[in-house]
Amino acid sequence: MGNILTTQEKTRLSGRKAIIAGGMYLLMSQNILAAALFNHIIQPYVETQLTYDNNLLRLPDNYTPEMSGNHDTTSSFIKQLSAGVATRWQISQQQLILDASINQNWYSTFNELNHTGHQLLGQWNWQVGRRLQGELSYSNLLTLGNFQSVNRLVTDNLQKTERYIANGRYELFPDFFLRAGYTRNDSIYPSTALQENNMTEQTKEFGVRYLNRLYNLLGFYVTITDGKYPFRDANSEFDNAYTRTTYNMEGTWYYSVKTRFRGVIGYTSQDYQNVKSRNFSGITAEGDILWEVTRKSTLLLAAWRGISEAGSLNSSFVLNQGVRLTPTWLWTETPLIQVELPVSYEQRLSLGTVGSVINGVAAQQSDTSSIRLNLNYTPTTNIKMTAFAAYEKRNSNDPLSSYQDQSAGLTMKVSF
Repeated sequence: MGNILTTQEKTRLSGRKAIIAGGMYLLMSQNILAAALFNHIIQPYVETQLTYDNNLLRLPDNYTPEMSGNHDTTSSFIKQLSAGVATRWQISQQQLILDASINQNWYSTFNELNHTGHQLLGQWNWQVGRRLQGELSYSNLLTLGNFQSVNRLVTDNLQKTERYIANGRYELFPDFFLRAGYTRNDSIYPSTALQENNMTEQTKEFGVRYLNRLYNLLGFYVTITDGKYPFRDANSEFDNAYTRTTYNMEGTWYYSVKTRFRGVIGYTSQDYQNVKSRNFSGITAEGDILWEVTRKSTLLLAAWRGISEAGSLNSSFVLNQGVRLTPTWLWTETPLIQVELPVSYEQRLSLGTVGSVINGVAAQQSDTSSIRLNLNYTPTTNIKMTAFAAYEKRNSNDPLSSYQDQSAGLTMKVSF
């Protein structure tokens, strides 16, 4: 008799079952809705790298002991260990990206250069309706400055680079877009002794673009960049401010399914606030041709003519003109084995070294040739390995800036 349920108990039990079933249905429906509107990926990763460089400081053959910090060799092994997490959220039309990592670097010869670096990227790819979309992002990178223009040992040469980006495009008519954007780049030297080289660039961009369903593109845009060195005096011989304006035509043409042409050509003028003899104006351009030779091999030919920061401690600018040919072979698809062999040649002409302007000394010129072999091996989607070997040679009218360098390395990245 104890196992017989009363009508009231049966009613309560049926109600509980209905509540549980309704709750499960509601939860499942919410999960289905979340899957449709909110997808996310959280992927921790670790990476290790071992590199050998026989001329880490890019020293000339006749370097002095002071240039090498009194070390008896120019070569060094560099070990790097990094860990981070990459996340990606898709919320309806919005996409959020976050990638943050920290790395530790050890130098077998130049222990003065041991350091801890980091990188951070936060990005929102936004969209409103069908016609309006853009990007908001912030990135922060702390790394060791390069020695290609310094050509000597410089301790405390850490450089932090911060970038802020806000841009958008609006589809005015089918295939016709208006575009506008703002970018701020901050180069910051944490060392007090190097703060004079801190630099801020703010760039505004406006343009119009035609992009059809075949991804053929034609556009025109203007960029206006204001640069400033906040820790330099207005009368500094290095100058402390400049404005750069560029008018560009851009285009992409898919000649066939195997051949693509892409390029930008423009007119650039850079005006310094105080030292007018450093002003530059002229044609700037960059472009490339991609040819799919076979199903598993491609050729990429790229050329450029433009101005950029020299990368030296006085942050002078250089005119770069170069060409690069990159053959690529894909041996297998699963696992992925890819081989690249980029070969490049570049001429560099200084636009802003002090001696060339103040004392009438000839501006520094250099020719740099390089070849590199990259072997990428991806046994699974979570593991990627890269091995490389490289050779670089630079000839300069300044003997202390000429060098030869050979390097090789191995990198492995594991994602979880």
